Amino acid sequence: MACFTSLPYRDKTYPFLQTIFAATELSPISFGCYDAATDAVKLYQFYLGFATIGGLTPVTENCFVQKTEDQQYFLTNEALSAALNPVT
Repeated sequence: MACFTSLPYRDKTYPFLQTIFAATELSPISFGCYDAATDAVKLYQFYLGFATIGGLTPVTENCFVQKTEDQQYFLTNEALSAALNPVT
């Protein structure tokens, strides 16, 4: 725990992303790419994982990053909801 709490924010979110992608057949982007990415691209990675788990057809990264921040969070929220309540 102490090691985790001493990490900067971006280093804390990457293991979370790895855990989400472990539940999919997708491979997460490398830490170097993630670290250098914009916030929108980072959020897209979470959206993509949640959408895949939830059985949604995700929008492309280019489409996602061109949306407003509110739209990005709305899509991510929808994907998370689908991941938590998958259609069977």
